[in-house]
Amino acid sequence: MESTFLAFIVSVLGKFTAKLIGDEWDKVTHETRSKLAARVYSTWFDDTTGGDDAKARALRSFLANPATLEETGKILEDRYHEVDFDRLTQEFWVACKKEDVTPPKGDIADRVDAMMCDLADALREVTAQDGHGTLRRILEAVDRSEARVRNDTRARAIYLERCADRHKFIRFLGMAAAGDGMTEVSMEQVFVMPRVQPQDRQEQDFPAHKLLLGRKPPRRIMLLGKPGGGKSTLLECLTLALASRATREFPWAKDLPDLLPVFIRVRDLDKALDGKCTVWDILARRCTNLLQLAAPTGFLYRQREPGLLLLFDGLDEAASPARRRIVMDDIHSFAATLPASCRVIVTSRPHDYARDKFDQAQYAHYDICDFDGDEIKTFIGKWQAVREKDAKKAEEKTNKLLGALQRNRRIAKLAPNALLLTMIVREHYSSGGNLPDTRAQLYAKCSETLLKTWMEAKDQEGYERLLDTGQMETFLGRLAFSMQTSDDFAGADEDLALTRPRRDIEEKLRTYLRDELGPQATPKAEKLVEQLSSKDAILVNYGNEKFGFVHRTFQEFYAARHLVQEEDPKGLHDRIFEQPSGWNETLCLAVAQMVDGQRRPLFVELLRKGLVPFAQDCLEASGQQANWLQTLVRFLVKHYWQYREHRSLTPAGCAAAIVDCKEIAGILKGLFTPEHRDGPALAAAVELAELLARKGDPAAASLLSQFWQEAAGHPADELDDMVPVGGGVLMGKYPVTNSKFERMVPGHRQRRDRYSDQDDQPVIYVNRFEAELYCRWLGGGSSAYRLPSEEEWLNAWGDREYPWGDVFDKNKCNTGESGHMRTTPVRMYAKWASPAGCCDLAGNVWEWTSSQWAPDDPDPVIRGGSWGVNSGHASRSRGRNSVDPENRNNNVGFRLSRT
Repeated sequence: MESTFLAFIVSVLGKFTAKLIGDEWDKVTHETRSKLAARVYSTWFDDTTGGDDAKARALRSFLANPATLEETGKILEDRYHEVDFDRLTQEFWVACKKEDVTPPKGDIADRVDAMMCDLADALREVTAQDGHGTLRRILEAVDRSEARVRNDTRARAIYLERCADRHKFIRFLGMAAAGDGMTEVSMEQVFVMPRVQPQDRQEQDFPAHKLLLGRKPPRRIMLLGKPGGGKSTLLECLTLALASRATREFPWAKDLPDLLPVFIRVRDLDKALDGKCTVWDILARRCTNLLQLAAPTGFLYRQREPGLLLLFDGLDEAASPARRRIVMDDIHSFAATLPASCRVIVTSRPHDYARDKFDQAQYAHYDICDFDGDEIKTFIGKWQAVREKDAKKAEEKTNKLLGALQRNRRIAKLAPNALLLTMIVREHYSSGGNLPDTRAQLYAKCSETLLKTWMEAKDQEGYERLLDTGQMETFLGRLAFSMQTSDDFAGADEDLALTRPRRDIEEKLRTYLRDELGPQATPKAEKLVEQLSSKDAILVNYGNEKFGFVHRTFQEFYAARHLVQEEDPKGLHDRIFEQPSGWNETLCLAVAQMVDGQRRPLFVELLRKGLVPFAQDCLEASGQQANWLQTLVRFLVKHYWQYREHRSLTPAGCAAAIVDCKEIAGILKGLFTPEHRDGPALAAAVELAELLARKGDPAAASLLSQFWQEAAGHPADELDDMVPVGGGVLMGKYPVTNSKFERMVPGHRQRRDRYSDQDDQPVIYVNRFEAELYCRWLGGGSSAYRLPSEEEWLNAWGDREYPWGDVFDKNKCNTGESGHMRTTPVRMYAKWASPAGCCDLAGNVWEWTSSQWAPDDPDPVIRGGSWGVNSGHASRSRGRNSVDPENRNNNVGFRLSRT
């Protein structure tokens, strides 16, 4: 057997050297060849067995195995790249098991590669001794490492190892400026798998890695996601998972198919596609670069049958719309050549992709979902665990940050975005476990971090620093402000950043460079725009050569900075009180950046003009203010749904805080002024005024007296519209209409919309506190009018399933089956009133009652169903629901009751 394998090595030696040097091999005798083979075989055998007899028997058995001879025989046929080292390793393991020995360390691939290198070494030694100059020079030019990647099995193993190394970390360009000094973090430590939502299908969202699982997973996938939403990180994580398989942090990876991942950024693909090379050429070149060695010719192409996962990241990052279409065509043509064992995933931002799309019949389309509450908590917990090894302390810090986000709704709006959540977590850490005092300060720190990304790019080839940070912030302020004063701003989605064509931004930058640095700097505008929109920087390319801020928040922050630093103070004041659509957050951030002396009179004026929710938003953006002001504003907003956390504040607590406030009389007067009234704030102001009046405040008493007398000046038609429902109780024949409610709150007319826009339609967008205040107002401050209890409401209904009988009829009420999809005039269904004479009990709008849902649940009961629900919810037995008392909905109104 040994002579057989020696003969094999002699043959390999001849084949190996003849391939390298041709006829020069003839100068080395067969005798020399045999001696070399014997020496290589002896060294290899001794190194493998270590002199152990049992291991020697196992090795001899392995070498005599037909499977071994079949695989090693491929070397003689110049098919080294096809040798299945996995099969050889398995056969060697079986041979060792039969002899009850532990296989030597290292795998067969390493040993055969070592043998090939030993052959080359032996040849070098012979040529050095025998003086074959040409042979020696050729051999010395052969890179010893080439043998290690002349085989597909070895190339695959090395490729996966290098893939794992390359994608092991999430790296931050310039984001060390966040304060914690970290430039990278292990992917496995912090990655949270996002969910994806199928487009145009009624399927639930699911974890993104399941795109590769299932009986018939999609072969071609288009994955769309917002800037900073984690598209690139997801693809890199899939690459890492396939390269390293299941780990403790990635247990889901064990179920993934055995695909070879190939990750490439579309911007790199775009640059390489010059019309002379194919996508295969580019991928093969990148594969070789990743290996840092020469891959076997055709290696990547041959991996099609086992299976490839091709990951094309950032279709929107192609150089232009025309180039993007070329890249799309090339990717599509390339994908068409792949067998069923291969998969393709392409990512893009949705803005740019909206115009040019892959065929949805051939590419399954998915959206990456924002993080939900559980994912945000997991993400924060992972980051805390990176720095805090004590699990209990890490959990405490996680909960502390979650609490801070819950208290600041605006900052919490950033958390679903992976990039922005990363910055929040890092700023929280660098601030000693606290978020900055205000969200304006947080935005400033985050924008500084993003700008630092750009500023640090000066050290990269081709980058040049022309402007310092302050100058860049000034330019960005002007850019953001121009975006928000453009014609298309008013109708823009408030969750989306605006975009501008590159040429517009370059022109604005040329003007700014000329003003700051002189005409010689203007040619640099194009390069600066490219640098500013580099990965993870302050501007991003939304595709189609349109640029915008990485998140709407930063657009608003810089526009606010511009308002405060460069706009006329009167213009800013007028804009604040005009409250233009879409400007709320920008104006709040502008107030937050004012000097302290400007804020107090501004807040007083906001309250006097009834802009109470906006005043609260400004307080949240600005941070700590005078105690009386914070307490007063929080008390006045407690009946708004978004500020319901202040529900427990009492008039007594508020009065104690404002006892020395000279402005309170003017503020209350403004809140009671008809043109400034807003229902929830007015309800709270009445509570406070009643307490102050009882304490002897004449101004408060006068305001209340005037307010309660107002109803007497209107026609007393409410009493005429009431019918007896039993037990000495009268109830409104119809729900309260828009025209009647607006006698108390004229400004409510501005809330009319397509769901209820006529005088005789039921009033909607009123919470229970507003409804109760209207009842008191109508009764002159007494309890003459009130909301009906649930029992009284059912008495008005009668004992039938529907007010007109036990059989539903869509023509007798306004429910979803009726097809109106909005409220209808309260007298429209008067023919089908209840036995007591009440109309619209079934459908049209749910109605507030004074009853609570359950003894342990204080939320009020609403009754009757609405235009937006089906007949079941408009029946006596099932027409019961509950809702927070602060809610203002488009399908909830109320009617009056009195004893």
